[in-house]
Amino acid sequence: MKKTKTKFLMSSFLWMGVAFLSSQSAQAFSNSFSTEFFKPAVDDTEYFSVYSSPLLRQGNYHFGGWIDYAKNPYEVGNATNHARVAGITDNLITAQLLGTYAIKDWFNAGLRVPIYLLDSIVSASGGTENKVNMGDVELDMKFKLLDRQRKKIGLSALPFVTFPTATNATTNFTGNGNFAGGAKIIADGKIKDRVNLGLNLGVEGRQTYTTVAGNTLGTNLQIGAGVAVDAMKKHLKIIVENQIQTPFNSFFDRVTSPMEVRVGARYRFKDGINANLMGGFGYLNGIASPEYRIAAGVTFTSNRAAEFTIPQPPPVADTYDLKEAEWSEWTLSGQKGELKLREKIEFDKSSANLREKSKPILHRVAYFLKQHPDYKKLKIVGNTCDLGSDKYNLVLSQKRADAVKDYLVSEGVDSTRLETIGLGKSNPVVPNTSEANRELNRRVGIYLEEKN
Repeated sequence: MKKTKTKFLMSSFLWMGVAFLSSQSAQAFSNSFSTEFFKPAVDDTEYFSVYSSPLLRQGNYHFGGWIDYAKNPYEVGNATNHARVAGITDNLITAQLLGTYAIKDWFNAGLRVPIYLLDSIVSASGGTENKVNMGDVELDMKFKLLDRQRKKIGLSALPFVTFPTATNATTNFTGNGNFAGGAKIIADGKIKDRVNLGLNLGVEGRQTYTTVAGNTLGTNLQIGAGVAVDAMKKHLKIIVENQIQTPFNSFFDRVTSPMEVRVGARYRFKDGINANLMGGFGYLNGIASPEYRIAAGVTFTSNRAAEFTIPQPPPVADTYDLKEAEWSEWTLSGQKGELKLREKIEFDKSSANLREKSKPILHRVAYFLKQHPDYKKLKIVGNTCDLGSDKYNLVLSQKRADAVKDYLVSEGVDSTRLETIGLGKSNPVVPNTSEANRELNRRVGIYLEEKN
């Protein structure tokens, strides 16, 4: 386990370094910047543009699109009172396509593709030219560093690179004009499973660029913070987020440091579709911070459980009574089987908190496993009934399996012998047609995977 975590850390910081150095090597050719300050997260975050630490499980994916309107994101102000003198980009309508694929449980990769449907640029003659342009495509690579389900505080790393795909970047301020990139550190946590708190800190490396008013933009610090509250049975979230960006060469200067607050809601349908509606405004009118913004987005997230087949006993099963543990029996099917407990492992309602009555059961399981090191690998599998969304049940079943593992480890069982997986409501033992049947489907099983 320690070797695996070390590999995660080394991979994360390697990618962060590659992204940052690649941006620096191309600095001499950067000749513009983008007036689009809103960049929606490419994965299934709990906010809009602020990332949360959890990753999609291997083989799952997330995709969708946003459209937003920003009023006066780039204008010239009076040096004394900062009042508007002239506009440069007066109206900006952007469509952003995004998607992420989970290559591993600990590594997801995603793309964001911005398309400017309306880019109102004030020409030198004083008129307005409405353009349609492509923006810079961004590649995001997300690595898990600390699992929020197990540690309650989550931590991930997100290196990113933007490619010079923007059209008319120099004249219409649609992109950097060349490669840029950097990395973010993502930290978050929950308060009583209803309130999500997230913080992103990042650096974007790019060439210093002098604007038409003589202000300089360069390598910048990026800060994002978000609060998301579950308002209606895991379906409706109320979201507030704040985004700040400031170049290191003019740190928190009023003119070059955009700051924007956004408030909105997300409704999550049972089939994995999310509908988002958001509004915001720039409270410090740095370059790219609009007077106001409105945006809407629709995304889809797959929540397919990782593949795992629970071993089934043959029609006539061999039963071996373990004298060392009279409270249980191991039903064998070849070299695999399930540990049958005389009492069920129970949790608090809608929670992964073990009930006190179940701790003595797991204490005896731990004692038995320590006495039988020949049972080399075991899998702890969490299952739920059909009440609630697919994602809610998948997460809950994983948390409950993890809770059983954590307790066994605390009792002295080697963690390398134990693996966990949550199957959600995908594997009922009986139809979910009554409360009694649902109670049977709410279970955590312990299965033998490898025996010496």
